[in-house]
Amino acid sequence: MPSCYYPKEWAEENLSRSEIKTRQINHAKNLLTSEGIGFEIKNIGYHFIIFDEHDKVADFWPTSGKVHTTSGLKFTGINNLISYVKGGVEDV
Repeated sequence: MPSCYYPKEWAEENLSRSEIKTRQINHAKNLLTSEGIGFEIKNIGYHFIIFDEHDKVADFWPTSGKVHTTSGLKFTGINNLISYVKGGVEDV
């Protein structure tokens, strides 16, 4: 997944960059909520702090897809983030 990700359908809608960012933030909120993953929103939605059952496990930036875990891993993509939190994947 590229660093600035969004579904192909959005490209066909001729959305402005700010509309795309808003959709990326809302998409991330909806997906994390539906997966039962805890998060706290910072910086008007541009930064999420991700939690497992007990502690902070990662920082996530939904408009770029970047993830920095507390264990030092860095990767991109919300699907990789979900896999990491749910499965404790060590190498994403």
